[in-house]
Amino acid sequence: MEDQDRVVLGCVDGSPLSDAVADYSGWIAARIQRPLTFLNTIERDKQEPRTDMTGNIGLGARDDLLEALASEDNETSKLRIAAGKEALERARQRAAVFGATAQVLQRHGKLYENVIELRDAMRVLVLGLRGEDTQSAEDRVGSQVEVIIRSLSEPILLVTEDFAPPRSVLLAYDGSQKSRKALEMVATSPLFKTLPCHVVHVGTQENRSQELLSNAAKSLQQTGVDASFAALQSDDVVTALLNYQAEHDVDMIVMGAFSKNRLRTTLFGSFTATMISRTRKSLLLLR
Repeated sequence: MEDQDRVVLGCVDGSPLSDAVADYSGWIAARIQRPLTFLNTIERDKQEPRTDMTGNIGLGARDDLLEALASEDNETSKLRIAAGKEALERARQRAAVFGATAQVLQRHGKLYENVIELRDAMRVLVLGLRGEDTQSAEDRVGSQVEVIIRSLSEPILLVTEDFAPPRSVLLAYDGSQKSRKALEMVATSPLFKTLPCHVVHVGTQENRSQELLSNAAKSLQQTGVDASFAALQSDDVVTALLNYQAEHDVDMIVMGAFSKNRLRTTLFGSFTATMISRTRKSLLLLR
């Protein structure tokens, strides 16, 4: 697929963040001039498994029970499909406010399975950080988000709150290949055009911090980016970044994501996972 045909893919599920996902997706698609598609997935096994009691009753009653259970499953599936279509239509209408014309797609199966299958057609993925299955647990990462982040190399915007047009971004910069890639994206992507960018390094060695930020400033020369640079002295990177973000009222964090080769136990001890679990602002992850 040609790069210009790859889509912004927004995932909506009827959760409280679905409207924000739709708005961010429409905003991104309009700014980078890419096609937009909204995806809703129908998961067959969301309900808790029933206890099988069919072996404890008579043959006729057993057949009646199986028929009733099958009818109940069918009705539940119809309700999920209808609710999903309603969420897709609502998302399509919200995106139109930004001038983005969206296609809609409803598929059966797990969200992560469908997203991975669609990865070659995707330019940017937009997800609610806490989806329908985790909305009551504020400090939990959505159950499928980890798998999606580990599996994709495309940018992923994790939405955490109602949409407001971003007025500025914070780039968490440590001089690594991932952070240099993020810096290049901020400098060249129309998504960030006209948005002030705070390039921030957190560390315990001031000379090293200043060296890294000096190199970043050289990379941004002649790009026209409205950039400022800050070296924060701390050994708690996440807390320092979040405090800076709050102090300067920055709307979005841009940062590199973790390696897909890490195991889950290691992964959830990582800087990226900690940031995901603690941020209350939208987070753009780059791989």
